Amino acid sequence: MLDYQKEINNYCKILKTPAIRKNYKEQISENISFEEYLYNLLKLEYESREENAKQNKLRLANFPYKKYIEDLDMNALPEDGRKKLKSFLTLEFIKTRSKYNFSWKSRNW
Repeated sequence: MLDYQKEINNYCKILKTPAIRKNYKEQISENISFEEYLYNLLKLEYESREENAKQNKLRLANFPYKKYIEDLDMNALPEDGRKKLKSFLTLEFIKTRSKYNFSWKSRNW
């Protein structure tokens, strides 16, 4: 007799679909159609790959450490930089659909 769970795991390894391999048992329900079951598995695989891609891009960017706006010393910025940053933080440029230029001369950012 064919061991379906073992075969599913093998095919998932061959096809490189770890999220499906990890979640296919949990997604089984008598209340959903086969299409919904397949959709849920594929969606989980897609979301997993998207998250992994983001993490890989961050890792490959080789940033020395994370920087946050909250940690920025506003006083260290030149006057035009402070004005631009305050304007940016309000997100007004999105409402007005204008392009935003972040260039200013600063050694601390």
